Amino acid sequence: MGRKPNLERKPELLEQVIAWLCAHGIGDLSLRPLAKALGVSTYALVYHFGSREGLLAEALGELERRQRAMVAAWFARGAPSTPELIQRYWDWCSAAENLPVMRLVIEASALEATRSGLPASLREGLITDWVASLTEGLRHDGLAADAARTTATLTNAAIIGLALDLLATGDRRRTNRAVRDLIERLRAQIA
Repeated sequence: MGRKPNLERKPELLEQVIAWLCAHGIGDLSLRPLAKALGVSTYALVYHFGSREGLLAEALGELERRQRAMVAAWFARGAPSTPELIQRYWDWCSAAENLPVMRLVIEASALEATRSGLPASLREGLITDWVASLTEGLRHDGLAADAARTTATLTNAAIIGLALDLLATGDRRRTNRAVRDLIERLRAQIA
């Protein structure tokens, strides 16, 4: 009988899983090749994460928690307006070291459940949680509820689309210019 997996190793293993997913994506993920790449047994992955779907849910959940903590830290230093928040977030997600995270989140959101194995609620949450946060910020900035929700939806879609554009084309100048235009439109709407 093999030894039991080390429970204290799970955070380190989760880091390795996230790095692997950012480099390789979700589409063809199988636990056996992942375990081999990480130098662990398939049993260890199942022990720590339960299943392929559990592993993906924990990895994406951790990435989402990190982004929320980052935004919370920005607010802790003084509440930025929504346009300022969008600029900070774009600066973060368009940085070369963070583009793989954006690619992973876009892939997880877009892949149908039969391919990703992710529950609809998790995939939906990757979008709707940000829309809810943006809506709240826009309400705080003075927009009416309906306008705030519509603008938040459009803004979130624009940022995701621009991240996808940057990933596909590498055209940082054009996508940065588009984000500046988006922010100016937000400022005008808020004013």
